[in-house]
Amino acid sequence: MKTYILIVGTLLNLPVWAGQRFELERQKSFNKTSSGSFVTVGADAACDFQIGTLSLQDAVDADPTEIRLASNTTYAPVSIRGATFLSTVIGGFANCTDAANNIISADRSIIAGTNNDAVMLIEDTSINLANIQFTNGLIGLEVNLINTSAEIFVDNVITNFNEQGILLENASGAPGLYFFAEDLKSHNNINTTRFGNGLQCIGTGNGVGNTEAVVVGDSGFYNNTSALGGGVSLENCRMLLVGGDHTDSTVGIRNNTGQQGGGGIVVLGSDATFVGIGSTQTIGGITYGNNLGPLIISGNQANVTGARFGGGILIGASASVQMSAVALFANQARRGGGIYSSVNTQLSIFKPTNCWSAINCNFIGLNESTEAGGGLFAINEAKVEIGHTRFSQNRALRGVAALINGQNTEFYLETVLIDQNGDAGQNGFSDDTILTIENNAQLEAKFITVIDNNSVNEVIQSNNASLLSLEASYLYNPNGGPFLTILGNDTSSLSCLILDDSNNLPTDGFLMSDTQYSNAFVNPAAGDYRTLPGALGIDYCQPPTMPLLTDVNDHFRGYDDPNVVNQNSSQFNVYDIGFHENYSSDIIFEDGFEPINTD
Repeated sequence: MKTYILIVGTLLNLPVWAGQRFELERQKSFNKTSSGSFVTVGADAACDFQIGTLSLQDAVDADPTEIRLASNTTYAPVSIRGATFLSTVIGGFANCTDAANNIISADRSIIAGTNNDAVMLIEDTSINLANIQFTNGLIGLEVNLINTSAEIFVDNVITNFNEQGILLENASGAPGLYFFAEDLKSHNNINTTRFGNGLQCIGTGNGVGNTEAVVVGDSGFYNNTSALGGGVSLENCRMLLVGGDHTDSTVGIRNNTGQQGGGGIVVLGSDATFVGIGSTQTIGGITYGNNLGPLIISGNQANVTGARFGGGILIGASASVQMSAVALFANQARRGGGIYSSVNTQLSIFKPTNCWSAINCNFIGLNESTEAGGGLFAINEAKVEIGHTRFSQNRALRGVAALINGQNTEFYLETVLIDQNGDAGQNGFSDDTILTIENNAQLEAKFITVIDNNSVNEVIQSNNASLLSLEASYLYNPNGGPFLTILGNDTSSLSCLILDDSNNLPTDGFLMSDTQYSNAFVNPAAGDYRTLPGALGIDYCQPPTMPLLTDVNDHFRGYDDPNVVNQNSSQFNVYDIGFHENYSSDIIFEDGFEPINTD
């Protein structure tokens, strides 16, 4: 199995590309006071371009520095092609007198289409757009590069009730198309033949990563329907999404449908990267996001008949995804209710420096698959690394939490809680296994807690897996089947486990009784499986391989509790098993350096 190189306790460093090109431009963008010439457009007599006599297109063709839109009329579609001076189109003025005095007091200005063309088409032009709604068009906002590069900044923009909300396409192979959006909402855009009807971003795929989108603030892609990638489609395009107010049902990626797959997001191509973060991030000297809640990817579905994979996220064709502080829940698909990753892809999920919750920092739960992989399905040389994550209450026919399939498909887990998945085959899901590793796939797991799951058959099934390595973990599921069934080749390596049954019990393993279970964990009914002082599993072993990550509370592993006699009285057995390292006897660490929220 590969050697994983992780940043201890944190998400891999934010990619260099993410927002760096925007640093200087972001400082000057969205400045509501123009430093150059401006014209006003609207319905009243004070306007430089009065609608009825002249049009918004007339104002664009005049090529001023800035266009200010009054919100007292609805504007016809407009095209901006290779503008020389025009750098800003801004709405939200009650009338043209207010526009002339730069007083924004009205709602967004509306530009409406006819379902025949783009509401606003931008070609080979860098521009700032603010306080505008694009609606009722074939495409709400379309950006094309043909001969040159462009930088597009949008602020407080809505695109809705189009066939497609936003299309970003770099057909030129020029140095780049860079798109930065704050407080962007793209919703109720529906067309079952297009991709990414919330936002579709298409790069050239020439290996230079020349097409990028950064979306921050209280932005959301919701209630969109498309053929593939209901909310967002990235095709050789790189995207950074920083979450906003998680309590706002219009923020995040929610309730989208991909008829053929990727209900929430599809990420395709060797130049495609999606980075989703639910914590603070500084871009161009400005801090976005918060540490109060996760980035939400929820309620999305890939229609469950046919090859409908990836309810929340579909990753394919050598693409990569990195996420931290994300809640990916209540998504549905045939395979991979939460995530489907296939064909030489890379998926990494870890915690940020400060996370909104210890136990639920990353939550993959309540997802459903009508076939396999309720939380996750990985196949065809996919590489998956997951830490500081909880898989909970997922449902499927088999592989209720995850199914890993195929040669060179690799699954690495550390500091992970897998609990309460499956419901003994009730309500249309057979819940056959919790984790399935098959057809020469590989699983390496250490310091995980697999507990209180309810499968009809075994908790873990190894079916001709090329590697099954389990270390320093709880596997206690008395309501499920046996802990492990091995079919075909036995390639398992088991060490330092606490189990509820003697099936495949390693020589250094231990059976946990009901009494020991009841005295081991803080509050299982509430999903808190951190250990209590003196629990079985504290100072239990020295694992064959050392941890790469901190524990669920972001503590380093290997604390030797002076109140606990090490297993077998060995000075080396100082590592607690499971996702929690108990520091209850160390007042400084236990009380002084807790995460923001340990719910």
